[in-house]
Amino acid sequence: MGRIVEVSSEGYSLRIDRGFLVLSLRDATHPVTRIPLDEIESLVINTNATSLTSSVQISLAERGTPIVFCDARHLPIAVSLPISRNYDYSRRLREQAQLTQNKADQMWGQIVRSKIHRQSEVLQKIGKTGIHLQRIANKVMDGDPSNCEAEAAKAYWTDLFGDRFRRHSDDPINTRLNYGYAILRATVARCICAHGLSPSLGIHHRNARNPMCLVDDLMEPFRPLIDWKVTKIGCTAEAITKEQKMSLVRLMTQKVSSDRKSINVESLIKASVFSFYEVCSNPNAVLKIEWNLPNECE
Repeated sequence: MGRIVEVSSEGYSLRIDRGFLVLSLRDATHPVTRIPLDEIESLVINTNATSLTSSVQISLAERGTPIVFCDARHLPIAVSLPISRNYDYSRRLREQAQLTQNKADQMWGQIVRSKIHRQSEVLQKIGKTGIHLQRIANKVMDGDPSNCEAEAAKAYWTDLFGDRFRRHSDDPINTRLNYGYAILRATVARCICAHGLSPSLGIHHRNARNPMCLVDDLMEPFRPLIDWKVTKIGCTAEAITKEQKMSLVRLMTQKVSSDRKSINVESLIKASVFSFYEVCSNPNAVLKIEWNLPNECE
């Protein structure tokens, strides 16, 4: 797996020089970044204030490297896929499309169990037991036919925010949850497109009007991190503040624990997306989405 290069700061100019992608800012005080073209798996343009020459697009296309363009919400809006020398990405899409129902059900069961276990962790972090959620997680079967996800959610939201809380109401708590989920969704979407996968071919979500079905599947295990942060930042004011927005944005660089290692959330999401592809291409592969909340929210 090569490098996913994401340009998210304004003012960058991209060009090609002797087999390198060169990133430079108009401000000459910043150093120039040079990345070997052969090391780039994909290029993500996550700002509307970046310029790139046609030679950048052609040089990457010659190597079968896609370019992902994002909109103002940081969601992928277009992907430049090379016509020739794009064997690896066409193979990935083909394998994704051929995912069996049994494999999809297995992964959805894993996703739901992981999400409920993390919800239990959130409750423990705020001084509540979470034992009842662990029992529900242990009942989850492949495909979650008994809808343990909904059963857990009903108990979880009440324990987390009280009896009067309703998830989709128009209130300060939901405003902050929705903002955090939007950041998470955009991060997962960029990782999926950067890995050459289709965001519309989901595991469990199958809405034909939703171009982000796979995104909505793979973001589920990470939602409790947003929930935990919202319990800490305070929701007394009606409008979400700039500081609270930045605090939620920084969660993507928050260190968490996975396989007894410390890893930031965005890197963990990238690894989970690549793990999904491995399940599609390898009958013996297992989705890797397990992680644990850190001791403190940064």
